[in-house]
Amino acid sequence: MKVSVIHSECKRKSSYPPSLFVSTELTKAEDLWSVRADLSMASQTINFITWNVNGLKQNRDQKFQELQNADIVFLQETHIGTGDEHIKDYKDEWYIFYTKYTSSSKGTAILVRKSLDFEHLSDERDNCGTYVVLKCKLEGQLYTLVSVYNHHTDAKTLDNLSSYLQSMTTGLLVIGGDFNTVLNPFIDKKCNTSRKIKNGNQRKLLLFVKKFMKSLQLVDVWRRKNPIKQDYTFYIKDSPASRLDYFFIPEECTWRVRSCDIRNSERPDHRPVFLEINNIPAMPFQKDCHIPTIFQWLNLKQYLLTDETGSLLGEESSQAVSEVDIFSAVNSLQVSDTPRPDGFPVSFYKDNIQHLIQYIKMLYDRIHSGAFNCSEKHFNETVKSPHDNSQHFFNVDYLIIATILAKRLDDFLESQSKDHAPKDSATVMITPKTFCTEMRLSHIQDEIEKQKQSNPNLYQDFLIVKNLLRDAPEVDTESVDVSIERDKLLDQGCPLTPVLIMLALKCFGSALAGHLKQQDILVFKDSVILCTQPEDLEKVLAAVRERANEVFYIEELYRGNVNGKQLKCLGNESMPEDWKKREAETLMNSIQYKMDKGNTESRVCEQFDFWSVINEHKEILMEDGGRKKMYAVVTLQDSDEMMVAPTNWLSLDKKQCYWPPFKSPDKCMEAVQNRIKPETGGKPWEKLNISFHGEYFTFEKSKEEQREMKERKER
Repeated sequence: MKVSVIHSECKRKSSYPPSLFVSTELTKAEDLWSVRADLSMASQTINFITWNVNGLKQNRDQKFQELQNADIVFLQETHIGTGDEHIKDYKDEWYIFYTKYTSSSKGTAILVRKSLDFEHLSDERDNCGTYVVLKCKLEGQLYTLVSVYNHHTDAKTLDNLSSYLQSMTTGLLVIGGDFNTVLNPFIDKKCNTSRKIKNGNQRKLLLFVKKFMKSLQLVDVWRRKNPIKQDYTFYIKDSPASRLDYFFIPEECTWRVRSCDIRNSERPDHRPVFLEINNIPAMPFQKDCHIPTIFQWLNLKQYLLTDETGSLLGEESSQAVSEVDIFSAVNSLQVSDTPRPDGFPVSFYKDNIQHLIQYIKMLYDRIHSGAFNCSEKHFNETVKSPHDNSQHFFNVDYLIIATILAKRLDDFLESQSKDHAPKDSATVMITPKTFCTEMRLSHIQDEIEKQKQSNPNLYQDFLIVKNLLRDAPEVDTESVDVSIERDKLLDQGCPLTPVLIMLALKCFGSALAGHLKQQDILVFKDSVILCTQPEDLEKVLAAVRERANEVFYIEELYRGNVNGKQLKCLGNESMPEDWKKREAETLMNSIQYKMDKGNTESRVCEQFDFWSVINEHKEILMEDGGRKKMYAVVTLQDSDEMMVAPTNWLSLDKKQCYWPPFKSPDKCMEAVQNRIKPETGGKPWEKLNISFHGEYFTFEKSKEEQREMKERKER
């Protein structure tokens, strides 16, 4: 079926958002928000545990006693062979799905507590004991549950599982298991100065796990909930403790997670990971579910493929995007009850991809050529989750294109990052506090432009990214320079958001350490590691400490070696018997993070300029043993007044400055001298256009320069 075959009655409606002219037979996502799920469901949670039990022959009752608070259990290394099926002894309390392999290795299982409202749909069990997949309904909601044991000798398990889950997943996908590798050796492994995965099998396992996560757009849930915490699930004598056990869920479903913790255990080698999921339907259940047709989809989408005269565009296609790219992107998307502004679910695209692929290519070409403005066409419109104000749901065609571009940017980031820190270097971790923010992209664009010769397509891809992203609300002030690029919204739920934030942090790290003699930047999925010479560490830390708590965390990991002497290694040195003590030591960090994070169900997107905070330090001059220039002399363009302002109030280009709204001159002066955070009641102050004159180390020096400048001006 060709996209050009469009019914003659279809009219061009480009001046309206798609949701306003969806066929009346289709469900409107906006209308669904007026209907709320039953309040009893809003408080319903399901508790999961994933745990490598290292066999069920010994201490079986004790191990099951530790599962009392769980509704769903994923077990690994069950060691169940013929005649060893003692797990059946617990069938009165649990629905049990398990693999049979040998009595000495591997084996996985999924247990569902019988007190839960459970409906079995289907299950798949690997004959080599590496996974169990269970499709079911829990308390009326669809789930695909996967327990995985990624054995270090297995090369194909995750690839095979990925292909199956891309095609067969239904409902919320929850994956738990022992993956036998660390995702970030700097923080997922107890102190190791080289921070390099030296074992060949470990490197291969890591590549397999990364590929698996990308193929399904998965998030490491514990790390997302605990961005700076260092905790471990595995300990064995004479080896460093490591975090090998994970829960993964799709990025678009992270709003469903209430909590994720590593729990203590009586066993010395593996600790269980606990996950609490909100069992809330994204859309209220509808009795008569309407299945949209290709014709209805064409009727809705044809306005995107017409020119200004209303004529349908031709089918000529450049090679900007391939069918392989499109198939890969579609397969990676989550199939669930997620609402869409136009009412068409992911399952519709997966079922009809052969018919829709030409449309995606034509649409991509229009955006690629600059002939299509995504905001004006309402192509990037969203609906918000009624349960989490920061979660946005996009149309599937938008997600397909965003996913293709996110993968390309992610590949670029990986190509720019080494896999280990240089010998003897100090290391600092920078990780974002939020995946929902505003950002000015010109600074990332500057970084991308440097790659034009070696990667000419990357810059064009980035221009498409800028077109795709939603514009931030316009600032209601006449003082803002219209020539300054408009901020973009990085929404939770957009595939581009995580990779753009990581790219921004990499650019920040480059700007911060670019003047140093030796520096390296390593990029991971949720953090950036900045490596410097030990003598430069304090300069780097001084540059970011002041404002680090606003948009990102900064954590000093390792102070490096000087003359062969190890200065300091952060991380936990405790043995398994000291786990409770270790929990107490990290409790204050955890409490502070949770206070910052607030209630998951009601948190609001951070409404500050991500880059305005990061950029305060991009041109910091490290002089006099790491001293920082703290104040600037500027002229407010509206009033032509020459003033002293803290450097942390200035924009990167030094053309704008936050200014306090206080009527009292004394209060304004106090704010300047104390370099207070430029906000009142959590809302940023207005930015004023300025003329910049210079930066100085102290307030007194800047006042002195201000007087001299005024005198010269009056002469």
